Amino acid sequence: MAAAPGDDMIGRPAATPEALLVPIAPDRLERPVFAVFADCAARNPRAPAVLGPGAATTYGDLLGQALRIAAAIDGRRGARGEGLGGEGLGGEGSGGEGPEPVAVAIPASAGCLAALLGALAAGRPYVPIDPSFPAARNELILGHAGVRLVLTDRATAAGRPELMAAAMAAGATVLAIDDLAPPPAGWSPRGGPDDAAYVLYTSGSTGRPKGVWQTQRGLLHDVFQYRDVLDISAADRLTWLYSPAVNGAIRDMYGALLAGAAVIPVDLRTEGVAAAGRRFAATRPTIFHAMPTVLRVLADGGAGPAALGGIRVAYLAGERILAADLARVFADAPADARIYVGIGSTENATIYRHWLIDRETCPTNGVVPVGWPVADRSMRLVDAGGRPVPDGDIGEIEVESRYMAAGYWRDPELTAATFLTGGDVAPGARRLRPGDLGRIRADGQLEFLGRADGQLKIRGHRVEPAEVEAALRALPGVGDAAVLPDRTPQGETALAGVVVPAPGRLIDPAALRSRLAAELPPHLVPRRLLVMAELPRLANFKLDGRALADCLADLPTVPLASPAPALVSVGETGDPALADAVDRAWAEMFGAAAPLAGMTFTELGGDSLELMRFATRVETLAGRPLPVTLLNGAITPADLRRALSGGMAGVTDRLLFFVPGVMGMARHLIVLAARCAGMATVRLVALPDLDAELSRRRGIEDLAAEVADRIAAHLTGAAGPDGATPDFGLVGLSFGGRLAVAAAQILADRGLVAGMVVVGDIVASHDDAASLLQAGRIPEPSPGFRRRLVRGIGQPMSKLFFTLAQRPDHRALRLVAAFARRAAPGRRNRIRVERALISAIRRAMIVGWQPGRLDCRLLLIVTSHTRSSYAGHGHLLGWDRVSSDVRLVEVAGDHAALATDEANLARIVAAIGDAWPDQPSA
Repeated sequence: MAAAPGDDMIGRPAATPEALLVPIAPDRLERPVFAVFADCAARNPRAPAVLGPGAATTYGDLLGQALRIAAAIDGRRGARGEGLGGEGLGGEGSGGEGPEPVAVAIPASAGCLAALLGALAAGRPYVPIDPSFPAARNELILGHAGVRLVLTDRATAAGRPELMAAAMAAGATVLAIDDLAPPPAGWSPRGGPDDAAYVLYTSGSTGRPKGVWQTQRGLLHDVFQYRDVLDISAADRLTWLYSPAVNGAIRDMYGALLAGAAVIPVDLRTEGVAAAGRRFAATRPTIFHAMPTVLRVLADGGAGPAALGGIRVAYLAGERILAADLARVFADAPADARIYVGIGSTENATIYRHWLIDRETCPTNGVVPVGWPVADRSMRLVDAGGRPVPDGDIGEIEVESRYMAAGYWRDPELTAATFLTGGDVAPGARRLRPGDLGRIRADGQLEFLGRADGQLKIRGHRVEPAEVEAALRALPGVGDAAVLPDRTPQGETALAGVVVPAPGRLIDPAALRSRLAAELPPHLVPRRLLVMAELPRLANFKLDGRALADCLADLPTVPLASPAPALVSVGETGDPALADAVDRAWAEMFGAAAPLAGMTFTELGGDSLELMRFATRVETLAGRPLPVTLLNGAITPADLRRALSGGMAGVTDRLLFFVPGVMGMARHLIVLAARCAGMATVRLVALPDLDAELSRRRGIEDLAAEVADRIAAHLTGAAGPDGATPDFGLVGLSFGGRLAVAAAQILADRGLVAGMVVVGDIVASHDDAASLLQAGRIPEPSPGFRRRLVRGIGQPMSKLFFTLAQRPDHRALRLVAAFARRAAPGRRNRIRVERALISAIRRAMIVGWQPGRLDCRLLLIVTSHTRSSYAGHGHLLGWDRVSSDVRLVEVAGDHAALATDEANLARIVAAIGDAWPDQPSA
């Protein structure tokens, strides 16, 4: 790319400390950001700007879309009541300091970049909003920033109703960027170098996010420093792995767009490692930028060669960098590739130390130093009193520059306390202590030693947790590790550790601690260890220390084990697929921060439906059943692994598939399934979760087809050498009975005929929606005030959900559901809301549905309550029209008595055993 006047390049990536200190010429910073981008677009409008998953977006296309967005923003100054698709979602108004910010709530894409550039062209700072963030956090950000206009696209608006609800709650207008009109004649971009460019929200120490804002001049300085050091040109292709809402994305986005290069947006959270590898293989990035954590995920997932095979520079920053991380890069990168490392913060608005590493200068062990000084930024180490520390001593990092962030948005007190001026601070500059500790090595490089509030002193020894983390990661079979401060019962400082097993391995915490004690002094050995499926991460992929600390709160001390191998392969503990699937499903159910030992399913807040989902997820991951007899609220992953280590006993040549229905019957189905495990191999069939059901309106046939697909896959896997499938039956209670019947009919059409279908306590069909509102209701004896209050609120809400669920379009239901889920106080009430939602959706499927004919036996379970409620439906409740071979078992009580009364359970289990035909029906 031909450089613009006053915008010369260095010529090649800088190598020496002196070359890294070349400052940015001030005249290069006297232009608006959008003008620099527009020059690149004018220079080569057909060049690719964004290499997304579909067709590439050219600079000309991106410029045109940005101008349309800018003109639309400009035209809405003072406008009120115009929302997405013409529907009013709020109004614009005054607020904020300087021009009112515009929120951009679009995932990393060409549309996101066009919206960011459009805001700048309209002379407005932007607030990037990650649509995947919790709605409560996004609402808090929108309100604090004073946003009255939210830019999104129609796909995001349709897929994220909770985001629309957050915008409404914040009083903002939502504008879809799709299909906007061109700017009117005579319109031109606004903005200047000292105008606000962006407001980025970071997590504050108080738990409330803080908005860090920067000027366009400061943004240009950051990007030009990065561009000059790496000599970024129009021939480059830069990765974009960070969320637009975090500081790490700034250099990816503008490093490409202000140099005529192309950017490759990839969201690992939604696309996954395999898809990212395919994208990188197709686009061949030349500059790779990621945190070491993300690098490890890509490399371990097999995407390393695609991501790094064509690079000339890999930029690693954001957390401690290990020598092993450099080795990962050089293992897949070309011979002449270099690695760029550095350290900075959102408040610094760029890095303040950096280093370019080649194969000859690559450290071979330990933590990598973060480099030499950066031009236009001075750094020193000071003590608690602000005095410089002697060379070689540890001190708190202090940075001074004219190009820091401008401050905290709408928080002048915090800005004044954090960004210091006056005294010995240079004129026009500000001074900041980011809260990090460091030490200058003999070669002049900065050695980063962690947070100032994270330094520990144990038994008189100064301890750096990173040293223990490195020792844990070095042990065979450990995939990742983190170390946190801990307290002994006597109040003394100690360490606690979290380890993640490498793929295909299990970790014994006691044996691992013994192994570590043989290599480290006692004060460096964590007194407690937690094994997790993965380390909890924030949206920017940094370690979530608060979540880790919460997980460790109730973890007992790990005793030193007797001499034994520290790590055991899952292949030595029975069924490896099941053992690994248990841990993965547990982490998916309760989050990555959920402990794998010590806390039971119930203690973590799991209910009966989640227990069923957990079991079916384990089965899906492992490709084989989890014994239903092991399922109860007192289980832990450790309990399950121990039980599974003995192998799978008691499997028969018959299969019973239990089909769940509405949420209230999940516990009953699990109890019944466990009692039937002796007569057949019992399997639970997973159903889609609430979010999947909310995504589109479906009928019972659609859901039944999914059930049939899952059962058919199981049967195929259980087929004998001759291809013959085992005898099988389906069991469903309440709505699950209808699903079982519909699925059995679909399977029969495919040549897979069930021996029997068990239907629990329902009539064959409902003629109208009104009768469905009473279906399956269990009478409540003498409810107390609290129960009456909950029911008084819940019943109208359930009726509203049911009414909306019957509509052909689920958009209104999604919007109401987003509000209700967000407004529900606490986990228990949120679960109640979700139960009501899924129940309403499933009930709506029944309206007008008529079961077809079954060519197999049907066992009908009927309670006395259901018998009296539906006396007009005949002795067999209409099921004699579905099957010519109906058997009946009647039990006392109501729906709940199906699984809570021992006599009823015994009768039902015996009836299922007696009703099973010797051979499946023809």
